Amino acid sequence: MRAHVWHGGSFADSTAFSQLHAAANIWGILTMGYLRRMVRGLTGRAPLVCIGHSHTENVAAAAAAAGIPLESINFWRFPAAMVRSGGAVDFAPEIRSRLSAPIFSLVGGAVHHDVGLFVHPRPYDFVLPESQDLPMTDNAELVPYAAVHAALRMRVEPYFEIMAAVRAATQGPMFHMESPPVYAGEAVPNEPDWIAFYGADRQVAPAWLRYKLWRVHSMIVQDYCAEAGITYVPAPPEASDAQGFLLDKFYGTLAHANQDYGALVLRQMLELSGVEPLAKRLRRAISA
Repeated sequence: MRAHVWHGGSFADSTAFSQLHAAANIWGILTMGYLRRMVRGLTGRAPLVCIGHSHTENVAAAAAAAGIPLESINFWRFPAAMVRSGGAVDFAPEIRSRLSAPIFSLVGGAVHHDVGLFVHPRPYDFVLPESQDLPMTDNAELVPYAAVHAALRMRVEPYFEIMAAVRAATQGPMFHMESPPVYAGEAVPNEPDWIAFYGADRQVAPAWLRYKLWRVHSMIVQDYCAEAGITYVPAPPEASDAQGFLLDKFYGTLAHANQDYGALVLRQMLELSGVEPLAKRLRRAISA
């Protein structure tokens, strides 16, 4: 099936984390309906809806800064919003009622970091078939591309189950936004919380290996979207340098982009939704 790709125009689940956000979970779900009713009354349309995981955060921050209505559902913050049973995914009624098209998916998006953010105990690298001239890691074990693809595909499957449930619950267009490009200068922040989670001596993997893993992950997700009736939206091209790495000004912290990058994605969402006045306003703010 030919992939439907838009080209412009109209970490681990944690018990402590879940407990920390239990109150926010209940309050957040209850207030979503109020937000939707308020925005519809003021503008004549519901706010944009993005659903997913941590990559929703920079988009939500950009929307808040620009005064643009956005319903953002981050499953890490609202763990009770989603239920898995017998291999199937379903959503709480209050979440399901919010899923009106167009829906923008930022589900998952970090599996390539799960397997390649840090140097592996047994350093490896691989050749990307469509870009065989990309640099290789010195003294690394060469792993077949098929093995890398299979490992990533297996790890991304739970996120595909979520995307499938969103697609099934939504009548109308659904878009999936590509994960941010990797940042060549990635480093573990010298902060107690990060060090406690990852350890003080973790060495970030070579940039080109991380870039290739991002490319494979993106191709896997794009192929899935083509099969599932979801439009795949590539990362904003102006966010990358000539080699394909995330520009400094769009880097956030440890495998995530910042609010300025979120503004670029929000602009894509507005353009895809046909909300041209807000898209135009955001384009002016980005270029200022």
